Amino acid sequence: MAKTNSVLATAVETYLTDLRQILGSGGATAELSTYLPLGNLLNAVGATLKPKITCVIHPADQGAGFPDLSLYSATQIQRGQPRTRQLPEHGAVEVKPPTDDAWVTTDGPQVSRYQNRYQLVLVTNTRDFMLVDAALHQRDGVPDGLNILLPHFSQPGEDHAY
Repeated sequence: MAKTNSVLATAVETYLTDLRQILGSGGATAELSTYLPLGNLLNAVGATLKPKITCVIHPADQGAGFPDLSLYSATQIQRGQPRTRQLPEHGAVEVKPPTDDAWVTTDGPQVSRYQNRYQLVLVTNTRDFMLVDAALHQRDGVPDGLNILLPHFSQPGEDHAY
């Protein structure tokens, strides 16, 4: 457990350092430039799980548009790539710039499309992380069209204070 905590702490530290460096460079886009550090963070976390989870940046359209990232179980990966036409078992990731309100994004049409197709959608502005679960709609009898937010994480601070 201590080794896992150390690995995760290092992954978060690297993520924040990379974001600070990239976003502070003056040459980065507010959203697209954050995909690699976020993908690295999600892969580091996914490597500690059983089965492992692999993050794919810019996955193929699976019928709901192009999510920014997708999260595949190790059992779905063959020769380093997700198997063709297989939905990511652990959902899609929608990334917004640090200045956007991730809470507002969870209620948007893009997340709704991803939720209908992938069930789980992790929404982030690189600082706030919200997991939206469509499967809870059926289990809890909540009408379709309402997002169910699972526990979330927010890093305090300004959008530019990485």
